[in-house]
Amino acid sequence: MTWKPSFWARLFRRADSWELEIDRIWFQISIQRTTLAASVEATRRMEVERGWLWTTVVIAIPGNGDVELCGMRHRDFDELRQLSALANAELDRLNQLGRWYEQAGATIRLWWDDVRADWIAPQHRWIPLETLRGWQHAKPVLDPGFLVGA
Repeated sequence: MTWKPSFWARLFRRADSWELEIDRIWFQISIQRTTLAASVEATRRMEVERGWLWTTVVIAIPGNGDVELCGMRHRDFDELRQLSALANAELDRLNQLGRWYEQAGATIRLWWDDVRADWIAPQHRWIPLETLRGWQHAKPVLDPGFLVGA
């Protein structure tokens, strides 16, 4: 989705020409021949000044400071707010999924380290049935319900 300043804001307020585009969890601002990109997470802290005819939005972009987007139509801002809320929800879901994978991976690595230690131990190159059953019993069970709900 792409937004630009309204014609009237550019005419009467002489607002800078800018373009804001959101693509999933990233947004890009093109202003005065400069293109800035950041995570949509920056829109969680945007400052809004809603005037009579248009809205001014200030977004803090990490490493680049504040960017003022003057002259956005009210309905465009409402659309931006809804889309950024959806994008932030998607970002939260992806972060949660990443944490789940890290935790599951750590659990599996610990189990695998125990299996490898037992595997290397036998001197006759065979593994007793009790050891195999112990590995199977100690094997971590991951919650697949989380992935379905994601």
